[in-house]
Amino acid sequence: VVVVLLCFVEEAAAQEQTELYSNGTVKAIGRLTDGKKTGEWKYFYPDGHKSAIENYESGVLQGMVTYFYP
Repeated sequence: VVVVLLCFVEEAAAQEQTELYSNGTVKAIGRLTDGKKTGEWKYFYPDGHKSAIENYESGVLQGMVTYFYP
């Protein structure tokens, strides 16, 4: 029961974050935990096409970054 409770508390602390360009289209989507990027972040060009995927752990970029070119 304690493990389930700890997982729930950690999940509750993470918040979905969406960043927008000035024209209102989505620039980035990801999660913040304690104000730091965590997990997978997806980035988009102003026309809406995907530009990159990055993975973070406690605000630090981890592993490979995948870039997409229009």
